[in-house]
Amino acid sequence: MFNQLDDILHLRTEDNKEKFAQAGVIFGCGQVQTGSFLDVAEPIGLFGLGHEKISVPSMLSREGFMADSFSVCFGSDGAGQISFGDKGSFDQENLTFNILWTNPIQSFSLFQFFFNKFAHFTINR
Repeated sequence: MFNQLDDILHLRTEDNKEKFAQAGVIFGCGQVQTGSFLDVAEPIGLFGLGHEKISVPSMLSREGFMADSFSVCFGSDGAGQISFGDKGSFDQENLTFNILWTNPIQSFSLFQFFFNKFAHFTINR
């Protein structure tokens, strides 16, 4: 079973820390979790980062907040950063998807997001 949750992201950029922008996004929440991911984590929702129009970067791009792109970098300790709206350098227009054969499941807790101007958001509760 799958539920859809509409929510608001509150964005704040370094350019204007006093003003917040609000972006509507859609999250997916499952009630019955299955698969090998349950061996290492207990997911309660999905933050869509796929290629489709329902992904969070696509929604934020349609609302004019950023370019429709993101990148994730993980260090050897498992910590990392996710950047949204980053177009990369001119010679880096396309990236190849790299499957992590040694550890096909990455789990991380996000407490701060970095957008193209290093903004972060919190989720309404």
